Amino acid sequence: MGRNDISSPLVYKNKSYSIDWLNFEEKVAKAKLFILCNPQNPGCRCWNLEELTTMVEICKKYNVPIISDEVHADLTMPGYKHIPLAKACPKYEKQIITLMAPTKTFNLAGIKASFYITTNIEFLRKFHTYTNEHSDFPLNTLGKIALNAAYSGSADWVDNLNDYIISNYNYVKSEVARHCPSIIVTNLEATYLMWLNCRALNVEDEALYEALLENKVDVQIGSDFGEEGIGFIRINIACPKKILKIGLSRIIAGIRAL
Repeated sequence: MGRNDISSPLVYKNKSYSIDWLNFEEKVAKAKLFILCNPQNPGCRCWNLEELTTMVEICKKYNVPIISDEVHADLTMPGYKHIPLAKACPKYEKQIITLMAPTKTFNLAGIKASFYITTNIEFLRKFHTYTNEHSDFPLNTLGKIALNAAYSGSADWVDNLNDYIISNYNYVKSEVARHCPSIIVTNLEATYLMWLNCRALNVEDEALYEALLENKVDVQIGSDFGEEGIGFIRINIACPKKILKIGLSRIIAGIRAL
């Protein structure tokens, strides 16, 4: 579509990510659109109100609209709360498009039921026109029913899900500290995707990936997310603990074999 990607790398420190505001503003000043991941994946961040407000103030300064991908919104860990960008900054809401879906929280990717929210009539018109012309998967009847069921009366289930995810996170964290102490586990504020810093191993991403495959476990290599992800691996912990234990034992065996 003739678009050029401009990235503002996050800063990794003390097992967490933060924003380099000088770099962020420099990049926004050159951009026509800012795409935000809120909560952030794969960095596991749940952006706070001050961070969201600062992002919007900078975008407002350069009249840059924002697409806020909030598909992991329900998956926040204890002590953290997701703040929708449009709610955090209502005075800029006409320049914000929020993307949402029940697919992550309820494991419903197969139903093809996602949606966008904006109060900007022109944005709505453009989205509607584009999706009608280019989408191969329009919202279907089953998707509508499943979406409605997911968002109606499932709050307790989601709370239990998040409790299970944080339990899995704590298990992985303790096992990694015990068996692979050089690996740094990134703090999990949101999502069910853990981000492990393996740079202390001093091996190429492909060598690490092959070592894990030899132990019959697959992960996502950090370099898939760009240069800043080199030396990291991402693992999905939204699974029964029995399966997690098997997978983690293989990850540990693969790392220790290097």
